Amino acid sequence: MCKICDEDLHKTLDSDVEDIEHTCNMILEKLGKEYELVHVVSDICNIIKEGGLTYAEGFDKICLIVDRDRESFISVPKNNQYDYVVNTCAKKKFGLYITNPCFEFWLLLHFNEVFELEQEKLLENPKVTAKRRYAEQELRRIWPGYEKNAYKAVEVVKRIDKAIENEKEFCEDVVLLENKVGSNLGLLIKEMKL
Repeated sequence: MCKICDEDLHKTLDSDVEDIEHTCNMILEKLGKEYELVHVVSDICNIIKEGGLTYAEGFDKICLIVDRDRESFISVPKNNQYDYVVNTCAKKKFGLYITNPCFEFWLLLHFNEVFELEQEKLLENPKVTAKRRYAEQELRRIWPGYEKNAYKAVEVVKRIDKAIENEKEFCEDVVLLENKVGSNLGLLIKEMKL
């Protein structure tokens, strides 16, 4: 993380950031290129130490929040990255929070109209226009004014309890989320509220 901040953003970890979303997207893009998820899971403790972050085992909890986009995990015989990540997180006592098929589905859970959508189509999440997939297109229909890179997070926060409630009607089991529509992110949010 320090390397990305220093070399790519020309900032230190304690520097002020003007555009948080843009900066986070740049960091995530860089991390995505440098680290495959399976390596991140294996090396997370070293990544935290090298990044200058503090972590007290037994007190702090490491959580990975991942979209289950089709390209997120390789799944071929003898190399199922999803299973590897689930099992490694369980062994290391990391929280693993998955939304399948994509982050837009988590946002859709904030609205009761999510129950009107076709689950098979959500799971497949096909392109419906040159730039948009089904989940994003439906989110734009349900939430007028939604833009992928600029939406009112306050609206999401106001509806968080609705999302947690609606999530229960879909798959929340991290193992089954490999192939089912759902999310378990609400479980993390409930835990954080305690």
